Amino acid sequence: MKFNWVLISALGKNKIVNSSYIYLFIVPVLAKLLSKVNSPLIFLFNGKEHELIIELPFNWTIFYFSALFFTIGSIIYNWRAPSIIKENKSFGSFLIAKKNMDHLFQYAEEIGMDPNRIEGIFIWRVVDAQNENQLSLGFWEVFKEANKSRKVSLGFATICYFFGLLLITWLILQGFLEVQGLTS
Repeated sequence: MKFNWVLISALGKNKIVNSSYIYLFIVPVLAKLLSKVNSPLIFLFNGKEHELIIELPFNWTIFYFSALFFTIGSIIYNWRAPSIIKENKSFGSFLIAKKNMDHLFQYAEEIGMDPNRIEGIFIWRVVDAQNENQLSLGFWEVFKEANKSRKVSLGFATICYFFGLLLITWLILQGFLEVQGLTS
């Protein structure tokens, strides 16, 4: 499987993944608070004594590191992913946003396309910039180039998202197995 910005953007644009940074603050505070509570907590209700076990339901350290990896991946994505990828799913979304050839020039320059190549892509299309077909050809050429640009940043974002997903999957499986009574 080849990794590219379009593939990573599914996680980079995900609201849950992008809000995971909150857990970088919540988890340590919650862990500290719960560590100070005596477990089990015994209380009376309807004249009966009840026990409430106050323990962290799963491994919060793993959850914390999952949130950390997602946060780092999201920072890299938001900082380094090409704008054409972040702003447009397709040429259709580009058109709906009423973008034009000027936007394509900006996108091409942003990803560091060779000026001669930019000129070669656009020079004959500028004359006919209102022609949707010409605009589409220019869009997809820049989009494809952007999708494989900034490989180091793409690699780091991919690794961070991978480890975030791996850790959260581990927690889900661990929770499932515990509910099923398959772990000790």
